[in-house]
Amino acid sequence: MSKQTLALVKWGLRMVAWAFGVMVVVLVGLHLVSGLIALIGSGRMSLFDFGDFLAGEVYGAWNMAVLIFALCFPYTIFKWGLQYNITRRHIWLANSCLLLVLVVTSWGLALLKNLFFYSTHHLSHFADGAGWTLLTILVGVVTVATIGAGFALLNRLWKWIVGIGGPIVLIFIMVSLVRFLFVTLHLDPATVFGSLQFLATHTAVMIGIFLWLAVMVALNYCFFMKMQLRRD
Repeated sequence: MSKQTLALVKWGLRMVAWAFGVMVVVLVGLHLVSGLIALIGSGRMSLFDFGDFLAGEVYGAWNMAVLIFALCFPYTIFKWGLQYNITRRHIWLANSCLLLVLVVTSWGLALLKNLFFYSTHHLSHFADGAGWTLLTILVGVVTVATIGAGFALLNRLWKWIVGIGGPIVLIFIMVSLVRFLFVTLHLDPATVFGSLQFLATHTAVMIGIFLWLAVMVALNYCFFMKMQLRRD
């Protein structure tokens, strides 16, 4: 990895740290406000439970910071990369390395959260399901990063159109599909969900996950190759 590419990765990590700090401040403020409301209502001082805060709000703030970064900063990474005279391919590689670091960090924090929770409640096997946790984080981060890279191709007007219209169209399609299955075809919900559960074997789920990841990575690469500097 070249010095310029490494500098781009470090810049991205600083942006994530900045976003994480903002989210922690916001969540701490909300926690204190809720504690004050509870204090006024009940007259008991219970503003801060450090264990719950560490296991909950801080971990949640990190995940939110990672997702915000993956969604909102692909174009900024691309723009900074061009200023460093880095090719599009190396910008994409730097972004991919950054996402991998964030995924591993999120996974490690998830394990630490579980370790803290299990040790506090005298439980064991805190690492159960660690593999599925890693896959869930990986799929979530890569998917959001691909959406962010796709949005980076749009100007400001189309971002608003797609950002508002996309979820509306998706909800309309889902509602129409549900009505078609359960109203028009008069299918039994228990039968439909039972069939889906039968099809969702371990092997099928793993194949589906890796196919989805392959598609997202390919789209992310294509989006970075198509990005252009703009004035909006």
